[in-house]
Amino acid sequence: SNVWLKVGGAWKLCHKTKHSAGTYSTIGASTYTSNNTYTVPAGVRYLNIEVHGGGAGAGGGVRTGGEGNPGGHWPGCPTASWSGWGNGTVTIYATGGAGGHGGKAVALVEVKSGQEFAVTVGGGGGGGSQGSAMELHWQYEYAAQVGRTEAGGEGGGGGGSSVTNSASGTTITANGGTAGAQGRVTVASRCSFPAPNNYYGGYGVTNTSPGRSATGSTSITSNNVVSSSSSGDANNGGSGNSNAAGSGGSGGKVIITPYRASHY
Repeated sequence: SNVWLKVGGAWKLCHKTKHSAGTYSTIGASTYTSNNTYTVPAGVRYLNIEVHGGGAGAGGGVRTGGEGNPGGHWPGCPTASWSGWGNGTVTIYATGGAGGHGGKAVALVEVKSGQEFAVTVGGGGGGGSQGSAMELHWQYEYAAQVGRTEAGGEGGGGGGSSVTNSASGTTITANGGTAGAQGRVTVASRCSFPAPNNYYGGYGVTNTSPGRSATGSTSITSNNVVSSSSSGDANNGGSGNSNAAGSGGSGGKVIITPYRASHY
C-alpha cells in the first residue's frame, strides 16, 4: 500500500508502506522558534518534522595601525629617503571566520492522535568581539617584537534543537553550528632605517582570516520513521567582518506539518 501526501495542491507518492493505504493531506504547519509542546491532532497519521539547529556567531576581526605615524605602518623596509609621515603606509586587516550553520534534520514519522512531542529550539551564537588594533610604532624604543599577535574574539556556538516523544522512541536532533574562529594579525618580521637612525620603521605582517566553521551534526532515532534526510541549513551562521565584531548567528526553528486521511 502507498502513502500519498497532498503538497501544494498536488498529490505526491511519498512512501510505499505496509502500515496503511489511502491518500493524506496537510491540515496546516506549525513553526516554533522557542521551546514548546506539540500535540498530534485528531485523525492525524503522519508528521513531517523539520528541525534546524541554531547558527553559530562569527569571529571578530582585527587590524594593524601605525602608532605615531598617520595612515598605518610601513610595510617591509623603508628607505632612508622616506618622503614624509604617512606616505606609503598600510593597514592590514584580518576577517573573523564565519560561524557554522546549524544542522538540519527532516523526518516523516507515523504517529497517533494525542501523542505529545517536546520541542526544543536552540538559539543563535553571539558574534566575537573586535580585536584591539595592533599599533606598530616606528621608533626603536617602542617597536613591536617579532611574533606579537592581536586577535578578535571567538564567536559563540549555536544551540541544538530537537523534537522528542519518549513513548515512541522518537528523537530528531539538529545540533548548532561550530563557533566562528578569530581573525588574527602577527608580526612576522621587522627592519630598521639605515644608520645613523636605527629606527625599526618597517614591519612584515601576516593576517589569518579563517573560513566558515563546521555545520552542526544531526541524528534521527525512531521506531516509526517512514522516510528521513539531513543536510546543513545554509542560511543561519553569522558572517565575519574585517574591522568589526563578528555578526551573531540566527536561532534555530522547528516546523511540524501534520497529515491526515483526506476522507477524515
